[in-house]
Amino acid sequence: MTDVLDDIRAAEEILNGKKYCCDDNSINSAVYLYTNELLYRYEHLFKNKKSMFSIVGSGEQIMCGALEGIERIDAVDVSRFPKQFLYLRLATLQALDDEEFIKFFHGEVNDNYKNFSDFYYNHVYEDRIRNYIDPEGLIFWDDLFSKYPWDLILYKLCRLSWRRDVPRARQMKNSIFLNPKLYYELRARLKDVYINMQTGNILDLIDKYNHTNYDVLYLSNVHNYMPRDLFNKLLCQLHTTPEGLVILGVVNGKMGKHSVGDFDFTELGEQPYKFTRKNGYITGKLAA
Repeated sequence: MTDVLDDIRAAEEILNGKKYCCDDNSINSAVYLYTNELLYRYEHLFKNKKSMFSIVGSGEQIMCGALEGIERIDAVDVSRFPKQFLYLRLATLQALDDEEFIKFFHGEVNDNYKNFSDFYYNHVYEDRIRNYIDPEGLIFWDDLFSKYPWDLILYKLCRLSWRRDVPRARQMKNSIFLNPKLYYELRARLKDVYINMQTGNILDLIDKYNHTNYDVLYLSNVHNYMPRDLFNKLLCQLHTTPEGLVILGVVNGKMGKHSVGDFDFTELGEQPYKFTRKNGYITGKLAA
């Protein structure tokens, strides 16, 4: 209970005008409203996999993984808000049809935060979405929806909220679950998916996850935020199955400001792995 109350406090400080503090990601980092990684380049790698460790981020790679059949997903994020937003997204997917989902998360933001749609969003949340939300998320979102309009929440707590009017074709290319047929397929699959999310620094939480062999390690652009030796240590402590993959996210077609390039690790996680940059992303697999 303490954690979610802290999440509410942090959100309210920002919604009431406090600016983000770049030095305190655990309190003030904004959530990505939708992925800025080129997910369509590697979502096919989720096929025939059953378990995944992931950064939470926008949560769209988690939803795509579930759509492709992944059944267990452990996820971590240093920011407080991604977990709460994914609770909301998963509940919205179960409560609303595909057009309503897109309107809810991708409708136009009004600069003064208030418009005729405030009643619509609060009504839809109260009558439909909250019936499907995780208990922890329910505490968080009941509080915020009772005090703030949805557009203000998006504008203040989300990155890329100013790009909510991205063309539908582009959204569907990068987030295939927005395709109507796949949207309902993902909804059906969710009942068989276990998603466990934690907030904190991935290195501080590693002991919770280093006893599991994952089919996929989806590490987004974590490599941009830690020295090479710490990233190496992280990979050594997160284990994969013999055919497991390590995927690093591509942001806007680039590996990021500190590209890890092409390199090999030997005896990584007690298994030999080779990491190769190909077609804009890095995958890791058992070396030949």
